[in-house]
Amino acid sequence: MSRHHYQKLGRIYAVDSQQSWKSAYAYVPTPYRVSEDRIRLYCAYRDEDDVGRVGFVDVDADEPTTVVDTATEPVLDTGDRNAFDHYGVSPASVVEIGDSLGLFYFGWDRPEEVRYTMFAGLALSNDGGDSFQRYSDEPILPPIEGERYARSAPFVIRCNGKYHMYYVAGDEWIAVDGQKVPTYNLKYKQSSDGLYWDDGPGETVLELDGEDEYGFGRPFAIHEKGVVKLWYSVRTRSKGYRIGYAESTNGTDFVRMDEQVDIDVSPSGWDSEMVCFPGVIDAGDGHRYMFYNGNGYGKTGIGAARLE
Repeated sequence: MSRHHYQKLGRIYAVDSQQSWKSAYAYVPTPYRVSEDRIRLYCAYRDEDDVGRVGFVDVDADEPTTVVDTATEPVLDTGDRNAFDHYGVSPASVVEIGDSLGLFYFGWDRPEEVRYTMFAGLALSNDGGDSFQRYSDEPILPPIEGERYARSAPFVIRCNGKYHMYYVAGDEWIAVDGQKVPTYNLKYKQSSDGLYWDDGPGETVLELDGEDEYGFGRPFAIHEKGVVKLWYSVRTRSKGYRIGYAESTNGTDFVRMDEQVDIDVSPSGWDSEMVCFPGVIDAGDGHRYMFYNGNGYGKTGIGAARLE
């Protein structure tokens, strides 16, 4: 099988320090076609207190390296005090649900027993994605045994009349370079309407490989010609974040093909230490593009690459 070579096109967006709510980070770029001529990259911004909010960067659909607009205020803000998403919200996927546009996101909290928790939430838009309102103040995937600290980064696609979710989950913390970090696998769930997701454990679709790997980042899936194509980040002790890839013909039994995705760190510059959080979309020029983060999990902004 030939490798999927992504030609890097450079960084297209750096962090905007002019507004306090997005003065640090622009991470987890989540592309969605909002109009014929515009692709919207929903992303998580952070303020100086490390609290995240969802905004966006709009790019030209025919020239996706050209930024045409950015959010001046959050499209989804933090939750109320004591809510599961009080300390931040990050986008994971955008999909139509009935007459609304659904934003599946993950909310951050800082309990006493661990550094943070991340649980999946859902917000809906009735104005084409310019603003979102919470479907519920509770997570759509609450903590359960085996998935106590993370049921997060929910990527949802709709095919064959069902909604299919891929997400990360776990309840263990390990020490990496002297710091406690969560470890988790990739899970799967299914819903008939995209709103209700049963509370049971998800089906494991990708497990960590060897001692070097200790987690996956937000999955990103496309259903194409009977194959589910899945991109994700792999967290490793030796190299930090890298981008991985897998395929499945039934949506649950995946074959990892990380070596097929030909995109890696640059010799120097904004993405010389890591590449992570890929989001993939077909643009108006007929090419497939990947938007991703580099060093610092998004501190250095968003880059683009084109499938050759």
